Amino acid sequence: MKLKQILLASIASLLLLAGPAPAVTLLSGIIGDTTLTETGNPHFVTGNVTINGAATWTVGAGVVFKFYDGVGISTGTFFNLIVNGTAAKPVIFTSIHDDSAGGDDNKNGSASSPYPGAWTTITFGVNARVSLKHGQFRYGASGTSLNAYLYLSSPDTSVIESCLF
Repeated sequence: MKLKQILLASIASLLLLAGPAPAVTLLSGIIGDTTLTETGNPHFVTGNVTINGAATWTVGAGVVFKFYDGVGISTGTFFNLIVNGTAAKPVIFTSIHDDSAGGDDNKNGSASSPYPGAWTTITFGVNARVSLKHGQFRYGASGTSLNAYLYLSSPDTSVIESCLF
C-alpha cells in the first residue's frame, strides 16, 4: 500500500512539473459557427473542412492555422469569415511543416520544410462575406497556381486589409 502511495505521488509530481498540456484545436469535416482564439493554438486543419450554409467563423488576433498536406477549407453560400488579426498578432494560415509559426508542431526538427502547395486553398462560396485584417497566407496553392490561397466567388462582399500572400 505504501509503495502504491509513493508511486501515485511521484506521478502527480511529474505531471505538475511538466505543466499543463498545450491547448490545440483539430479541425476536420463539417463545421458550423465557430470562434477561434489564440488560446487554442495551434489550430490543426487535419482534413478537408466544409462549412455549410450561413455559418460564421470569428478568428481572433494571433491565431495560427496549420494545414496538413493536401487539405483545405471550402464554404457554402452566405458564409461569414471575420479575421481580426493585428500588426503585432497577425492570423497565420500555413503548412504543418512551417516551424516559424507556432513552433515544430510535427515534432520532426528540421527533417521537413514547408513548400508551396503543401495545403490547398480556402474557397468561398457565392455571397460569402469575408473580412480579413492582418492575415498571412503561407505555402498554400492549387493546381499550377502556386500563389493562389483564396478563391472568392463574390469579391464585392469582401474586405481584405494588410494581408500577406
